[in-house]
Amino acid sequence: MAGVALVTRIRCGDRTCEIVGTFSRALGEKTLNGAMQAMQGRPFHDAVAALGLDSRGRSFSGGRDADGSFAIVQMPPRARRRGAGRYFLAPSALHWA
Repeated sequence: MAGVALVTRIRCGDRTCEIVGTFSRALGEKTLNGAMQAMQGRPFHDAVAALGLDSRGRSFSGGRDADGSFAIVQMPPRARRRGAGRYFLAPSALHWA
């Protein structure tokens, strides 16, 4: 989400992809909760689908530390890439409102 979350890494393997993002330490609890909810909605689903990921099978976690907050979302690629090994997608490729 522009101005709220920064996607730092999208790493994939044969069966799963991991999206890691950070949130500013200055965010209030209400804004942070809204961002977490947005990552579970239709715009996020559409954004990851455009990258070839299937959000229906996702798992989601998050937390807070001294540097701010973070979220990790794991989901399978839509088509398995057997033998592809690890590959990365550009964090800038993921946009949602």
